[in-house]
Amino acid sequence: MTSLSDKFGRLDANIFWFAIVCVLMIPIINVAAYLDTFIHPWRPEMLSAIVLCGFCIWAAFSKAFRRSLGSLPRGELILIVAPMAAFVIWSGLSAFWAESRSSVLHHTTLWAEYIGFYLLFRHFLRTRESHDRMMWFVLVFVALITIPPIAEFQFAGLSFGLTETLAARYAKYTELLDTLVPLIVAFAVTRKGISRIAAIGGVVGIGILNAASLRRAGIGIFAISIVGFCLLVFLLPVFRRFRKQTVVLVAAVVFFVGISTVLVSTATGREPFSARISTELAEISLQIRPFLNEVSYEMFRSHPITGIGADNYGILFNQYRTQYGARNPGDIGLSLFESQLAERAHNEYVQIAAELGIVGAAIFAWFLIGIFVCGLYVLRRRFRVPLMTASAFIGLAAFLSSSVVTSYSFRISQNGIAFFLVLAVAVGGTIGRRKPKGTDDRQLSQATYMLPLAAIFIASALMVWYCGYRVYAIQAAVSSSSAGTLDEKIAGVDKAIKIDPENANLDAGVAKMLMAKGEFARAIPYLRRTIDKGRSTSIDYSYLATAQVVSGDLAASEATIREALRPYPRSVFLHVRLAAILESEGRSEGSASEMKIARSLNEKQAAVWWNFITLGAVKASKISFDEHLPVLMDLAPRAAVYAIKDEREALHPEERVKVPGLDPAFDGAD
Repeated sequence: MTSLSDKFGRLDANIFWFAIVCVLMIPIINVAAYLDTFIHPWRPEMLSAIVLCGFCIWAAFSKAFRRSLGSLPRGELILIVAPMAAFVIWSGLSAFWAESRSSVLHHTTLWAEYIGFYLLFRHFLRTRESHDRMMWFVLVFVALITIPPIAEFQFAGLSFGLTETLAARYAKYTELLDTLVPLIVAFAVTRKGISRIAAIGGVVGIGILNAASLRRAGIGIFAISIVGFCLLVFLLPVFRRFRKQTVVLVAAVVFFVGISTVLVSTATGREPFSARISTELAEISLQIRPFLNEVSYEMFRSHPITGIGADNYGILFNQYRTQYGARNPGDIGLSLFESQLAERAHNEYVQIAAELGIVGAAIFAWFLIGIFVCGLYVLRRRFRVPLMTASAFIGLAAFLSSSVVTSYSFRISQNGIAFFLVLAVAVGGTIGRRKPKGTDDRQLSQATYMLPLAAIFIASALMVWYCGYRVYAIQAAVSSSSAGTLDEKIAGVDKAIKIDPENANLDAGVAKMLMAKGEFARAIPYLRRTIDKGRSTSIDYSYLATAQVVSGDLAASEATIREALRPYPRSVFLHVRLAAILESEGRSEGSASEMKIARSLNEKQAAVWWNFITLGAVKASKISFDEHLPVLMDLAPRAAVYAIKDEREALHPEERVKVPGLDPAFDGAD
């Protein structure tokens, strides 16, 4: 007969796993895109923090969770929990030297949440029954996250050949799903009936989603996960009874993923993944990572012990890009990331070293060594581990390998939560089983139990507060900009900026409103603050120069473009922009010198940019056609085309072309 406590325990577990599915799913739900915050996302962080706050309150009254926490073996505390706690503490201490303390708060509270979720995972994964329950919720999540893009992949691919559109929207989920793949495979080969069919369907769905996302790292890690599982089953005799089921599963994956890709290839006349590899974008992608590593090393070189501060990478990137460029002006990488922000390093380990220095890197290495030590138990013959446990280490290895090339890793909270779920499975079946005698009955003192619980609750509450005030500031700005006079709108957004002074997008929004109304001089300080707060692409510099040019201050616009050329010394656009300003000032010699540099970087692009900036879109397009030069929309960066178009129309209203459905220059709607 089932006891009342068992029934409540199952109810608690079902509520918990349902909440986890919601947390993992929330990023796919596009709730008011205009509410997106600068640099750091907020939707999954806020929901996960709310969930964790709720379960911290639950844990304060749960005797079962208290017993679970008290029964954690010393080895697990030393190798896994302690380095995570030390990492949180060191991250928090970086607020004393970081440029952005709110970014430090974001990173510190996020990792504190990871500790909380890890401990909850360990509690709710104590038995085989609890593992089965967890896997069913995982399969529901996989179905919800894979079926829509798979349907879109087939429809868009077969009907329109638009498979590339999926990459930007679903690529971030491949890392999370690839981490779960080995667990799902293990579930498939160790269960029968509907469980096996559902699990095989989940693996196939993840494989097709990887193919649909066109993300090379995702496809590669998925393949590594499958191959790693096969090696586990075929090389370790203890798992030989699962070999037949493994062959069947792999055959199903190869067949269905292959069929899905062939259908699209046949309909479109090209294989999407091959096309993705051979594009110019793919070549640029290969150049980006070495360049980001170089700038990251510049950060580390400047602050080797402490780093620049947790989560300060994106905000300070251009500062250290400028520093690196001054020492290495010929690096081709300096032509990259001109019109977009380098928010993350595309390498978790490099970014940790840059942000937290040698100390932070050493603490994280301690954590990785702990995982490695746990993995050694799989190879010890006298210590038999379940296949689910062994496969979890493949998932961990897949995630940690992907972290070398991805910009997501632990920086996206749903990815980190998935990692610590798999880690809980891995540890629970290895050192987590090595409990000294009497630990099951050990009771933690009230203070010992409540102190870490309170710390996790406070960290989660701080995350809710952090996300909340950032979103509130955006909403306040949007609300104030939709009614009243221009001055009232500006005053409303100014209040929002005081609430969240680090959100450069708010300043940029005010500047856009002012420029739309012809108030270029008033827009200048907002554009200046936009750049100073870290939103400092060549496009942002160009708009500041535009406001200065239209205001009649050519000297200031020249200084702005010269400032922009420090982080972007290989920008054809900026060199031509400066040449045009110098020509307007009557300094032909300096203009010719800048044009010479621009032509040495790309002669055709330099010629078209000059024509466009000095003659306008219509005349420049005609010259491009007559002289077989690139068309305007082939200029790089493309966003700068719109910036120059806006400037030309502000200086020469007669060039404005009114087309129904198209917004005028500097539309101030937002």
